[in-house]
Amino acid sequence: MTVASGAPIDAPASRRRQCQQSQTHRRDVRQRRAGSDLRQCARATARAGAAVGCALEVLSRYWWADRDRTIGWNVTCKRRRVFRQDSVAEEDGYRSFVVTSQSITWLVTQLLKLRFAVEKHRPSRLFERDRERSLILAPTHQSILDPFLIVSSMRYRQWRALIPLRALATQTFHGPLRWFKPLIRILYRLEGGIELPPKEEGDTLPEKLQGILDALREGDVVMIFPEGEIWKERFPPIGKFAPGVVYLHRKSGAQIVPIAIWMSERRWPRRRYVIEIGGPLQIPESLDLEAGASWLRDRTLELYEQAKKKEMRVS
Repeated sequence: MTVASGAPIDAPASRRRQCQQSQTHRRDVRQRRAGSDLRQCARATARAGAAVGCALEVLSRYWWADRDRTIGWNVTCKRRRVFRQDSVAEEDGYRSFVVTSQSITWLVTQLLKLRFAVEKHRPSRLFERDRERSLILAPTHQSILDPFLIVSSMRYRQWRALIPLRALATQTFHGPLRWFKPLIRILYRLEGGIELPPKEEGDTLPEKLQGILDALREGDVVMIFPEGEIWKERFPPIGKFAPGVVYLHRKSGAQIVPIAIWMSERRWPRRRYVIEIGGPLQIPESLDLEAGASWLRDRTLELYEQAKKKEMRVS
């Protein structure tokens, strides 16, 4: 092979140079692509971090705003009063956030019907208005999934009439649930739960229930489990009721909707889960808190027996 000048060229050397140049070019292309991928990954990570940081900031601001209301702090300093005034708009935004979150929750809870055969009985026209106001839902407590199964039993129109529903939530966890306490508390915030204050911050009924009492006075529907814990005994089927629900009823004037839950012992293929809802009621004024709680338990026990008889006839 010759060039225009007639000087000979070594063909193998030329091919080696071309191969080296091709390899160098491919290496440069790979490095540029890798650099581009790293930059895109860094930008995506920065965006995700900013989004998470923003979400945590919003949640923390909502948390502190609601914490003031939940444990009933007396706002005495000028700075704290200004904070509460500025937090009114945040509270309105938080309510809208909870309504959206609970609407999504209703959709997600429908998946529980793959595992549970959920059935609900209720009085006619209950939860049929466009907006229910100042009601106390008082269900018995059979499992950790009770709030979600109750939600899944309702048609969306009925659920929409109740939200934002504020539930009284515990901060005391036992067993493996202790490891998930931070995640559970985030779930409380997403779902509008009102946490019981720690014992060192409130040990009397007014201190424990101030947050949920404020929600009732604002017209919200609230849910409180009168037994205070998951009742695992078969006999009696319902545990002792704490007086907190009666205290809320007396202080707010809101009616109580008793709810009894019956679960079948057979777990497979789908466990029967029956919700018997009673009509709104008023506890007699002549009864004190403890006697009123016992009176409400008796009414709820009657609902439980009704649910059990209906299931016996079906089976």
